[in-house]
Order: sequence, then structure tokens, then C-alpha cells
Amino acid sequence: MSTGTYVLALDGGQSSTGVWLLSTDLAHRLYRCVRGFQYATEVGYSPARETQGQAIISAIEALMTQAACAPESVRAVGTSFMSATPGLTGYLEAAFPHVPICRLSDAEAAYLSTLWRTPGVCLTGGTGSVAVAKNGHQSITVGGWGYLFGDLGGGWSITQRAIQAALAAVDQWGPPTRLAGGLLGFFEESSYRALVSSVYSGKRLRAEIAQ
Repeated sequence: MSTGTYVLALDGGQSSTGVWLLSTDLAHRLYRCVRGFQYATEVGYSPARETQGQAIISAIEALMTQAACAPESVRAVGTSFMSATPGLTGYLEAAFPHVPICRLSDAEAAYLSTLWRTPGVCLTGGTGSVAVAKNGHQSITVGGWGYLFGDLGGGWSITQRAIQAALAAVDQWGPPTRLAGGLLGFFEESSYRALVSSVYSGKRLRAEIAQ
């Protein structure tokens, strides 16, 4: 069993969750990615969200086993979830009762990991987008509203606007664009009806669109 100390970090993105187990001397850095939607608007409070919570727990336990890390060797737990994942909070509190669980946004986590407390701006772009600026005790956050209400410049927003431009050209109310043919080839679909249907039916996940 490992005799070192560790930090457990969970980054709940819009379309996947990153799970890290890091030794405090950084000699061991283990990672697992769990695909799945964070927001209840995607799947509702359904068995799918229960399954996602269990998948995250399984990833944590797999990393703990891989590192031969006992729960008492974990000295800090941090999460950046914007919404509750069923079963996860209860599991963390039961598995690591000796440490506080630090909850902060992914934007705040990105700022601290890159600039720490140095005045500056941190821009994060993935499926969505968000910017954080800090100067001493002054702080401002722009964006990070999620794909339904914002996140301009994020992967989903860019692809969504490209598809909208292609659909406007196909329907002949928008200007012609090479995107009309290029996107079908990229997504390997025969028509835009088929492409749009694959999104609404859940066959093609938002993470795939945002890539």
C-alpha cells in the first residue's frame, strides 16, 4: 500500500467528467475520463444520471486501487460540479470523512491552477467557454452560462453555428457556404435530416458535436 499522501480532484465538464488522483509530491498522476452529461436538462433526473454518478464513483475507486492508496491517505478532495450528481456527494463524504470537500467552479479551478493569486485573466474553452479575471479581492466572471444560454466560442457553439449556416444554405434562405457539403462528410451522414435526427435522438452526443 502506498505510504504517500494524495489529492482527489473531480472536474465536471458539460459533456464529461475528469477524475484525478495526484500524489502531493506529483510523482504519481492518475486520470480517468467519464463520459456523460452533467446537466439534468440532458437526461432529467433519470436512471441515466444515477448511472453517471456510479461511473464516477467506479473511476475514483479504480484510481485508488491503481495507486494502492488508502482513503486516509487522501488529504484533500475538490470538485467543480455545477449541478448535483446523484449519489456522488454522499459517497465522497462517507469515503473521505477526515477531509473537507472543496467545491468551486471549473473556471475558478482553472484560474487557481494557472495563475494562483497573481492578477490576471484565465480563459477556459471546452464544450463551453468562461473567463475569470482577478485583481486582489476584485473578481469578475464572464460566460460559463452553459450551452443553452451562452458559451459563445466553445466547441458546441462553434459547431452549432456552422450547422445553422449550412441549414440556412440548404433551405435557400441563407448565403451559399462550403460548410453545407463539408459537414455531412465530416459527420459521415447522408443528409442534414439524418444529422439533426442523430442529435435529437441521442445517437450522436453533444461531446461528439463539440469536438
